[in-house]
Amino acid sequence: METSANNPSIVKTASLYGLYLGLTLCCVTLICYLLNYYPDSFGAGALLFILSIGIYISFIVWSTKKYRMQIGGYISYSKALLFGILVVVFAGILSSVCTALLHMFDPSYTQNMIDASIRLIERMNIPEVQIEAARAKVVAQMESTYSNPFLAILNGLQGSLIFGLILCLITSIFTRKAKPMDFQ
Repeated sequence: METSANNPSIVKTASLYGLYLGLTLCCVTLICYLLNYYPDSFGAGALLFILSIGIYISFIVWSTKKYRMQIGGYISYSKALLFGILVVVFAGILSSVCTALLHMFDPSYTQNMIDASIRLIERMNIPEVQIEAARAKVVAQMESTYSNPFLAILNGLQGSLIFGLILCLITSIFTRKAKPMDFQ
């Protein structure tokens, strides 16, 4: 793909903004880790989820608008969508590596996440038999995923992609800007 000063590479630009988003997500993860914050209630989980959505939307919209200005002020829906997805892919890789490193270097991080998930399950108004089954499933799934750094990164990237795709489908509606038609 040929690029010039007026038409920067979509991949190069998306990787830069993906780096910014990924570093921000790593900082949020690191702050939660340092504060020993493991959401174990619906409210705490919802708060972290809303914060994540806000960060993703802010970065996707900001970076797409910056890219749109770099390429002449106009961008189609499909190109805005592609750009947003690329940003999310690069951010997902970086934030997944960051999370996998936390699990590798501090095994108690995985156990703390398991414990928080179990506390959340126990607070639900469900029969004890279902709680035991859910508890066993959570432990098995988290231990298998986070015991292998490669699987942890793939799992994180998969979640980022699904989450990011949904957000990009929406944000691209607002960041697209069609060229005015010339009727002369």
